[in-house]
Amino acid sequence: MEEHIRQYGIQHSIETLCKANDYAMERGIKLSIENMPNKYAYLCNNAQEHQFFIKECGTYATIDTGHANTTKNVKSFFKMKNIAYYHLNDNNGKKDQHLPLGDGNLDLKLLNNVNIGVIELNNYPNILKSRDLLISSKY
Repeated sequence: MEEHIRQYGIQHSIETLCKANDYAMERGIKLSIENMPNKYAYLCNNAQEHQFFIKECGTYATIDTGHANTTKNVKSFFKMKNIAYYHLNDNNGKKDQHLPLGDGNLDLKLLNNVNIGVIELNNYPNILKSRDLLISSKY
């Protein structure tokens, strides 16, 4: 919980991710860094820090909608640059629950401009439930 330790972690994470991105680019692979839930010990747990990592490492962003929904500024993640993918799931806004879309309090209208999304849930029936909601556009 000490800021200097967190900054040390950020510095070394960026060094490692830059090397990983160089390795990926040499092989034609798109490296994407995912945002994390709103917990102090996690990195990329707000859009500003996530965008900082993307810029410093030269990578793309993956936005996990459930992780973003645990923050107080969900919309800021959808405004980021270089978004490659979205992991689609829902929750109660307090913790990462991987609920089907519509079973939590995520503002589903934010998904209107999502082009490439992966429904990221724990069982197939819930994947189908979320897929059907997306297809029906009833959100």
